[in-house]
Amino acid sequence: MVKLLSALLLLGCVSNAFAQLTFTDATVRLLPPGLKQTAGYITIHNSADVAATVKLANSNISDTVEFHTTMMHGDMLHMMQVTELTIPANGKLELQPGGYHLMFINLADNWFKQKQVWLEFVDSNNNKHKVAAQLSKMDGAGHDHNQHKHHH
Repeated sequence: MVKLLSALLLLGCVSNAFAQLTFTDATVRLLPPGLKQTAGYITIHNSADVAATVKLANSNISDTVEFHTTMMHGDMLHMMQVTELTIPANGKLELQPGGYHLMFINLADNWFKQKQVWLEFVDSNNNKHKVAAQLSKMDGAGHDHNQHKHHH
């Protein structure tokens, strides 16, 4: 039994070695009360020698957190949901306005009064990463997510 437990613990350490992720600069866009969705931005760093995948996100301020990307179709910006985010080996993925970003769907009624927003990311090895995010009024650099067409 001890050998089996040791083997399982070792296996857990090995799988964690492939997903060496750190999360920085987490920000959630502060919008006026009454809106039911907002965007979030973060930089995900991968210090492993292989690409890593983040497959799920949750928060304490919304029912759902989705991964989206912004694309030009003709002369219009469109947002498209993506099922996962890939972070290159020894690299980073920056979620920012006009590119990949988080969408917080069905926001809690008092979300904008939270002192701290908590995010939880789940990678492809089912490792959970809890991250604190700041609420921030974005100036001009952001774009209005309520004006985009969503493709799911």
